[in-house]
Amino acid sequence: MIALVTVIAFLLFFAAVAVCIVFGFNMLFAVIFGALCFMTAALLHRFALSDILRMMLKGGKTAVGVVINLVFIGVLTGLWRSSGTIAFFVYYGIKIIPPNFFLTFAFLIPAFISYMIGTCYGTTGTIGIVLLVLGTAGGVPPTLICGAVVSGAYFGDRCALTAGNANLVAATTGTNVSQNLKYMLKEAAIPTLLTALFFTLLSINNPASAFSDEILSNVKSAFNINLWLVIPALFILVLPVLRVSVKKAMGASIAAAFLVSVFVQKMSLTDALKTALFGFKPGSTDGFIRLFAGGGLLSMVTVMLLVFISSTYSGIFNGTRMLDSVEELLEKVACKIGVFPTTLVSAVFANFAACSQTLAVILQTQLLGPVYRKRKISNTRFALDVANTTSIVAGLVPWSISFTVPVVGMLGGTVAVIPYLAFLYITPLWALGRYFVKKKEYAEK
Repeated sequence: MIALVTVIAFLLFFAAVAVCIVFGFNMLFAVIFGALCFMTAALLHRFALSDILRMMLKGGKTAVGVVINLVFIGVLTGLWRSSGTIAFFVYYGIKIIPPNFFLTFAFLIPAFISYMIGTCYGTTGTIGIVLLVLGTAGGVPPTLICGAVVSGAYFGDRCALTAGNANLVAATTGTNVSQNLKYMLKEAAIPTLLTALFFTLLSINNPASAFSDEILSNVKSAFNINLWLVIPALFILVLPVLRVSVKKAMGASIAAAFLVSVFVQKMSLTDALKTALFGFKPGSTDGFIRLFAGGGLLSMVTVMLLVFISSTYSGIFNGTRMLDSVEELLEKVACKIGVFPTTLVSAVFANFAACSQTLAVILQTQLLGPVYRKRKISNTRFALDVANTTSIVAGLVPWSISFTVPVVGMLGGTVAVIPYLAFLYITPLWALGRYFVKKKEYAEK
């Protein structure tokens, strides 16, 4: 009875997600419906409503750090627009990036930036927007640009020393993050090359058109282009490398962008504050300059609600122990299809259920730990497998925070982007092929 109720709750939730995808409804509706489904399941498990609400609040608290990051990112993306920081990189990017290989660079540049600063969201919300504006001006389909940018952003999210995900994987598997990263970089080499090749082929078929001098002159007339505009970007790039927290780096960048908006772009204090809250509204009516509009704290409200509500699921799962029977099931599956294939399949379901990369990683390491320990597989191998599956697959799930934040919230993309998130499916597929070649690493000892 208990297992049946849980399965029905999940099926109803997945059905709601499917309806939202097919009919283009906001995914927030499905996430709210999912919360109601799991609350009902908990009630049928004979838990009191007051206890369930406490569980949900406990789960929601785990999202507070992410929500705070989103507040920073919302304000940052608005002020980077008004300060001209994005305009600066667009202006010189037009001159530097080869139009015939635009998508290749739209992957490689975010990959480098994310490796430097260790955040997918920070990369997408800054340089990602630059590349989106630049590529759109050149006639490259925004869906392809979004796929390239987010693919690159996940490179650093997976294997940068400062990345929260890389440190979470190390902590939950009992491994050393620095040692893990050596192997993660090695195992990411071929997927990275294949992804770069993928976007190179797409670039050849979808080249950016040559940018006219009129675009450059319009940018210069709309913004005061000078080196002061680089300062907000320098804080984001340099401070994390110096082991300053990402939040502090974003705070410094926000302060710098605010000052540049006021003193260099000559905005009033009131307009700069409005930009931080409501987003940037360019004064120019030029079609290209209108691409700089957007950002601001309010642009992140829906995404923040998605993050918080989906995080309440974890409180229900942990408090009711709905998923206890899954551990037994995973052991049986591992005996039939192998350890890594089981890890990959369960990564998909963990991300489907968790709606959060963080929660999915925690669930996976808890549920699969006994499977790996029984076979005496090293913790390092366990950490690599989680990084190659759970951490990556999160970005392919349309209702997951890991998809909605960078793709929908920051770049305005839709589920149509999924086929172009090449790095996110090449990495686990390459790891699956590697497993069949090196099965001895998984043999029981």
